[in-house]
Amino acid sequence: ALKRLSSLLCSCLVSLLLLACAPPLPGTRPAAPRRQEPVDVTRYVNPFVGTAAGGPDYGLTNAYGDTFPGATSPFGMVQWSPDTAPSTYGGYNYSASTITGLSLTHLSGAGCLLYQDIPFLPYVGPVRSSPATRAADYVSRFSHQDEEASPGFYRVKLATPHVQAELTVTARTGFGQFTYPPSSSATMLINTGGSVQPNWTSRVQIERDRRLVTGFATNGDFCFVKNGSYKLYFVAQFDRPFTDLVNQKQVSLRNL
Repeated sequence: ALKRLSSLLCSCLVSLLLLACAPPLPGTRPAAPRRQEPVDVTRYVNPFVGTAAGGPDYGLTNAYGDTFPGATSPFGMVQWSPDTAPSTYGGYNYSASTITGLSLTHLSGAGCLLYQDIPFLPYVGPVRSSPATRAADYVSRFSHQDEEASPGFYRVKLATPHVQAELTVTARTGFGQFTYPPSSSATMLINTGGSVQPNWTSRVQIERDRRLVTGFATNGDFCFVKNGSYKLYFVAQFDRPFTDLVNQKQVSLRNL
């Protein structure tokens, strides 16, 4: 049966070659090639693939793909994505129900803790404790029913402050839209010292008149190997004026 099938396949291939090489009949014109419309293959991409355990870990302590679902572009400098608790090396665990921040940098499939620098976190309400020492007071619950991800875009409804966060990126920048409920205490927490590994140094500067926040964070030693450091600079431009400013232990609070 296999030999017969192989013969049939070879016959078909030969026939196609003969038809392709045969000249057009006299008095006929070859048909113009049909123009094919471009296919949007990005609709087949699921950024959540790899964010859940794929099977037994066989003693390796990690069966995750360590990917992240947030907004990024090919070879881009910004990977704006949520960080969850519990987490994975990629920063996001699909089985989690708590988001601790929306940080600017991630590495997919690393297998070690890295990056997750400069997390932003919307919050509504009075800030009565320091997010630097009591970060659990400001995390937010979320549901996959209120979450969406596609290439270059991420959206989530933060259930605790009732804020919708929408993130997108270009090669070197990120754009975030945060929709708050009506409130006089809509706040954005920016943790310049909040990388997943302890920061060596960090700094923040506020230019109130320009609605601008700048700073940097220094980190390194990927996979616990003494292999150098990196310094990440950031510039955050807001479209609303600041009504109040608080700076506590490298954690900057912004009331919008």
